[in-house]
Amino acid sequence: MFWRDVKICIQEEFAEEKGKPTLWKYMLVVTVTSLMSTTVPDMLWKWQDNQKYVTMTYKDLNSELQDLEDCFLCGSHNRSMMSYYRRIGGIGVISFNDWYVTDFELASKNRVDGSNDSDGNGIATEASTGRTLFGFVNTGNIRIQKESMSFGRRASVTVKWPEGLLPDFTLLQENLCQPCLDKILENQSIRKKKYDDRIPVPFCVVDFETLELYSLQDSRTTFSIRDYWIEVREVNEGLEMNAYYLPTEENDERILADQNSDEEDSVSAS
Repeated sequence: MFWRDVKICIQEEFAEEKGKPTLWKYMLVVTVTSLMSTTVPDMLWKWQDNQKYVTMTYKDLNSELQDLEDCFLCGSHNRSMMSYYRRIGGIGVISFNDWYVTDFELASKNRVDGSNDSDGNGIATEASTGRTLFGFVNTGNIRIQKESMSFGRRASVTVKWPEGLLPDFTLLQENLCQPCLDKILENQSIRKKKYDDRIPVPFCVVDFETLELYSLQDSRTTFSIRDYWIEVREVNEGLEMNAYYLPTEENDERILADQNSDEEDSVSAS
């Protein structure tokens, strides 16, 4: 009898409380509301902060080069091919990790007309031929593939490198004059989201004639350099750069006029 009465009493109490919110439900609602009021705004603030863009640059470096004539970019050091490429013109790609220079081998004035180098030898004729040239270079962990075609009017350079590759700052400090070193550090500046772990691409496109450096920090971009048009797109572990030689109509008319003049001279001489 006793246990039956206890059971009936408990059932009656639960029946009375069935339509009423219990204390633990109140506590649960208060706890969740408190967490929502503190956690959600904090998460929202972090998300908004993550969307902010910041500019990342490497700290200023001081050049240690003693002889300015040996500068890898504007000088004539025998370890750099820049003095040669400045004579033949065109555009190329520079690796800041080992200073390997890749020539697109596109047409240029000096390549087309066979201008002579300092020794009186003809410099470039490959870009003026119709052959398709392929090349592959592996410099340490960097892989470079090049393709040049269509009489030097189209070329492609694909560069792949391991994640986290940085410029060799010691190499740059020891072999670049201060203006050229500053130019490279400026080229390595990137704009990214605040918490993005992306680092600058340690390569650039260079105009051999003017020594102007063009950034590759945007994984998909296009830009022009004098008579050249460059398209950049991201590929697996690297970048692909397609370049085209597109001389302006003014230049084409000048070349045509020169050819007509030569023909008239040859006719009058006969």
